[in-house]
Amino acid sequence: MKNNKESLYLQERTVKKTGIHSEIILTLCQTGTVSPVWRSGALSFFLGTDTEKAAQLSLWLDQHLCDVSLTIQGEQRKLRCSPYVWHNLFDSPVLPASKNTYSGLQPLVEYYALPQLYNFVTLDIRSHCVEIPLNADGTFELVFRFEGELPLNNVDEAFLLGYVPAIHLENQTSPSILLDSGNHSYPLPLGESVRLFRLRDIQVVQQPDDNEQRGTPYHWLPIEQFTPAGYFLDEDYQPDTFYYQLQTERDFLDRTQHRLHFFDLMGKPANHLPTLSVSGYFIGYYEQACALEQGTITVTQEGSPSLSHRT
Repeated sequence: MKNNKESLYLQERTVKKTGIHSEIILTLCQTGTVSPVWRSGALSFFLGTDTEKAAQLSLWLDQHLCDVSLTIQGEQRKLRCSPYVWHNLFDSPVLPASKNTYSGLQPLVEYYALPQLYNFVTLDIRSHCVEIPLNADGTFELVFRFEGELPLNNVDEAFLLGYVPAIHLENQTSPSILLDSGNHSYPLPLGESVRLFRLRDIQVVQQPDDNEQRGTPYHWLPIEQFTPAGYFLDEDYQPDTFYYQLQTERDFLDRTQHRLHFFDLMGKPANHLPTLSVSGYFIGYYEQACALEQGTITVTQEGSPSLSHRT
């Protein structure tokens, strides 16, 4: 996804080879009013939609890079930093999932299924060069120097600035649901344009001025964890544990509807729920995100709803 809020744009890309070393030279130009210096920051480059070329660039940036330097006003200045490639490959899986024996394999599977998501490289030069003096035309050169001959003759469709991966899924909280005695089934509201991917938890809504939950600490467990209680419960026993089940169906207007059904310790409909408010904690996405096809580049305008995470 293209973000239009960058202070730099890429003016030119050049590849030079000597047989012993190779260089990728990126000419960056300041946007807007040109000033004598650019206050440096983290530069995040998208390596392009060509997955084969992006994979080669990632490999060379990770394994064959000698140094990174700036060329300003005819002088070269080496930077004591290296680009961060692979984009958190083994740190942050895209698809939320519970921990299990095979969860460590999930990022690897995602890398092959969603390669564009990992075709990013970040170079943070703030700690090494706070301000970069610019040429008279507002430009400077960023040079990646490699050992060996780069197997690419050009990088014309790579090193794109101002792009972020569009990740549809995010953690969200539903509007509150008021429970009352005599009813065990309730609609699960999601919010405007929000779609449900997976329900994670049900929790009591805590008021802003409450430091801790008052009264009985109720527990809400998914029906998959149901364990039948004994058959000889005291008639005055007030349960503090309830089970919930999510049911999804389509109404006569073909709209998706979600309902929460609550059950007691005996597995029967819980018609004696406490009078309080709960919320559903879920993984969801916005319906606008469905229009974004995998591997395509979309330009967003200022004020557009956020459909991406910066990672």
